Amino acid sequence: MKEFMNLSREDCLKYYSQLLKNAETKFNTAHHVATEIGDYGTAISIHLTGLEELMKALIIFLDGKGYDFRSIAGIKSIFNNHPLRHLLTFFMFVMSVFKESFEDGIAHVRKINLERDVAKINAIKSNRKQLFKENVIPYLMEKLRFIDTEIIWYQNFGKIREFGLYTDFVEGRMMNPVEINDIFYYEVKSRIDRVRAIALGIIRDLETPSNQETDLLPDLIKFLQEEKAYEYFGNLLSQSRKQGVSVLDFFLLKFRPMILYFLAESSNGHEEKLAE
Repeated sequence: MKEFMNLSREDCLKYYSQLLKNAETKFNTAHHVATEIGDYGTAISIHLTGLEELMKALIIFLDGKGYDFRSIAGIKSIFNNHPLRHLLTFFMFVMSVFKESFEDGIAHVRKINLERDVAKINAIKSNRKQLFKENVIPYLMEKLRFIDTEIIWYQNFGKIREFGLYTDFVEGRMMNPVEINDIFYYEVKSRIDRVRAIALGIIRDLETPSNQETDLLPDLIKFLQEEKAYEYFGNLLSQSRKQGVSVLDFFLLKFRPMILYFLAESSNGHEEKLAE
C-alpha cells in the first residue's frame, strides 16, 4: 500500500504536484476568505495549513530528485506531525533572509566598471580582513538580529493557527478569532509569502535544471551524506523526542544562544575576534 514514506523516486515526481496543487488551493482560498469575507482569523489558519502542505511537497519533490530525506530517522513525522513542518518552514525563512542580500550583492557586482574600479578591487584584495570586519560582520549581525526577532513568531506557529480558529482565554483575557484584523493578517501573510517563494523557487529551479545544475546534483547529495547532515538531523529528532519537546523548540533552544553570542560579541566591539 502506497504511503508517503514508501513512494519510489518515480512516484515522488508523480505525486508532488498534487501536494503543490492542494497548497496553492489553500493559499487562494485563504486570500478569498480574507478579502471577500473579512474572516482574517480563518484565512490565517488556512494559509498556515497551505504552508505545511507546501513543506510536504518540497520533501517529496526533493526525494524524487534523489536527496533521500525520508531516509532520516524520525522524518516520517513530517507527514503527520506539525512541529517538524514548522522547523522546515523556519529553515526556509532563514534561507530567504540571506537570499535577498545575496541577490543584491550579485546585482551590485554586475554594475561594477572593472576599469574604473580596478583600484578599489585591488584594495579589497589586499585588505580582506578589514573588509570583513567593516562590512561583512555588520551585515551578518543585521541579519542575525532580524532572525532573532522572528524566532518567537515561528515558535508560536501552531498557536497562531489555532488562534485563527478557536476562542480561548490567554492570561485571563478572552481571545476571539473574529477580533483579528487585516493588519495582523497581512503581517502573517508577508511571512508566509517569503517562505513560500523560497520553497517554490527550489522546486521550479530543479524541475527544469540546466546541465550544470544536473551535474552538480550528485555532488551535493554526496556532500550531505559525507558531512553527516542526515545523521545530525536524525539525532536532532531523537533528542527532542527524549526530552519531550517539539523538534522546533529543541532546535531553537540550541540555535538561539549562538545568535545571542555573536550579537553580544559584535556589540562589545569584538569584530576582530569574529573576523578570525
